[in-house]
Amino acid sequence: MLDVKDLRLIQALYEHKTFTRAARALQVPQPALSRHLMLLERKLGRQLFIRRRSGSIPTDLGRTIINKGESILIQLDEIETTIAG
Repeated sequence: MLDVKDLRLIQALYEHKTFTRAARALQVPQPALSRHLMLLERKLGRQLFIRRRSGSIPTDLGRTIINKGESILIQLDEIETTIAG
């Protein structure tokens, strides 16, 4: 149900707190990041982040995905580094 792009988006939003900074880190337009998250939340039928002026806060589900997805992303980064040689 989730793919690597979804995990990277969720992780970036968690790390950078705002859509603008997360989009900059992922090198995507901010509206595209917002739309991607909205579609993902709709697909899951659950909210992943609570949006506030001070930044986005992960919901319980968001935190679970962040915690479990972090090791997956680390492993994928290690694979990409190995391939790049």
